[in-house]
Amino acid sequence: MPICIEFDYNNAMAEVVGPRHGLTRQLLEDLKERAAKSHKAFLERRATDVGFFKLANTAGRAKELQELAALGDSIAAACENFVILGIGGSALGPACVQRALGHLYYNLLDKAGRNNRPRIFVLDNIDPEFAAELSDVAPPENTCYNVITKSGTTPETLSQFMAFYDCVAAKVGPQKAKEHFVITTNEVKSPLLPLARDFGFRFCTMPDSVGGRFSELTAVGLLPAAVAGFNIVEMVRGAEAAAAVCDSPDLFANPAYLNGAIHYLADTVLHKNISVMMPYSEALRDVADWYRQLWAESLGKRRGEKPHEVCVGQTPVRALGTTDQHSQVQLYVDGPNDKIFTFLCVKKFRREFPVTGGLNAMLQGYEYLSGRDIQDLFEAEFIGTEYALKLAERPSVRITLERVDEAHIGGLLFFLMVQTAFAGMLYGINPFDQPGVETGKNVARALMKGEGSPDAQWLADIRTYQRERLRYPAVAIRTGA
Repeated sequence: MPICIEFDYNNAMAEVVGPRHGLTRQLLEDLKERAAKSHKAFLERRATDVGFFKLANTAGRAKELQELAALGDSIAAACENFVILGIGGSALGPACVQRALGHLYYNLLDKAGRNNRPRIFVLDNIDPEFAAELSDVAPPENTCYNVITKSGTTPETLSQFMAFYDCVAAKVGPQKAKEHFVITTNEVKSPLLPLARDFGFRFCTMPDSVGGRFSELTAVGLLPAAVAGFNIVEMVRGAEAAAAVCDSPDLFANPAYLNGAIHYLADTVLHKNISVMMPYSEALRDVADWYRQLWAESLGKRRGEKPHEVCVGQTPVRALGTTDQHSQVQLYVDGPNDKIFTFLCVKKFRREFPVTGGLNAMLQGYEYLSGRDIQDLFEAEFIGTEYALKLAERPSVRITLERVDEAHIGGLLFFLMVQTAFAGMLYGINPFDQPGVETGKNVARALMKGEGSPDAQWLADIRTYQRERLRYPAVAIRTGA
């Protein structure tokens, strides 16, 4: 089916929100030369070490997509629950697609209630209660676990793998335990590949050139989608349609480049250092979660050398219409004018929910709500919020999907990935690494391994830090002995 994803940036422009907080056409025109250089830099990265753009290719990936769909069907036929063990891009992408394309209460339905497909759970945290209590609702003997880690060395995911393997082995025995796992990891360097081959675990690979947060259109996201019964070919076809438009060097013809440029200028010229994504669709709610990692981890970087080092990047914030009209919009309208807003909208919802007039006699004065569909109020609430922000001179853009289906989701995620990559080029940073994450990982590894490990160099500094942070006594609320 054809797709239509519209990008409307009028409310980011000075003619609508005013000259103090809106962009001018001239600012965008002045960015053209830099945009051309950024496009060239992006092409060079795509030709060498950045592979996500190549994923938008249904013909070239036909065999791979067929194999992933077949594996998804076989897993779905054999288990009642499918648990994703991963963190960051290994979890947020699959979670947002499950939310977008599945029943919105899918985990409350039994297997037969979802076209005889397994319930999907995403274990994206290593909180011990969160992990332990999963077994209460997804018994290990009836569950398949998808271990997703690009590097094959992510300690959070490996700890989950080890713990759940023991749980499964205790129920079905070590010989059958491996049948309850499928590993998704790097095709080149991952230490999980020899483990999978030597011990007979099923596995899928992802390209070494695709980073975790850009990996939803690899086996990372496509296998869980296939298990759920979604059409993964259509997901890639939607990305392919987006790629055809988002490959243009023309800033005003390429919606991903244009939105990246608008956010870059909003930050660097208008001092809007917060990017709020606010879907007006429950199905698209978790797209904002996925976008938070994509935008934050890609663009939050240090540029240059000390003492001239500059820290760049917007802070992404998730909101949800209409829920957060009653929790955040007061701040957005009357608080600091340091934000640019992205609204995600849908033209055609998959379900209707009419409002009849049965309560008119008892609930007088609200007759205007009856005889309509709840979608009518939903859309009116969105227009009201957008207009309130416009009156308060708060810039926003609008991305509208014709409907929520596999092709539109594939196209939307690809659009946002290209937007992020291009914005990174404009900032002059590498949007494909994440050096700021490594310190916390190194410290955690040192604490777990202890003295004598290669990471023990961190331990002395950690002990000094722990003494420093005890300089002032904690203030407690305490009862009892």
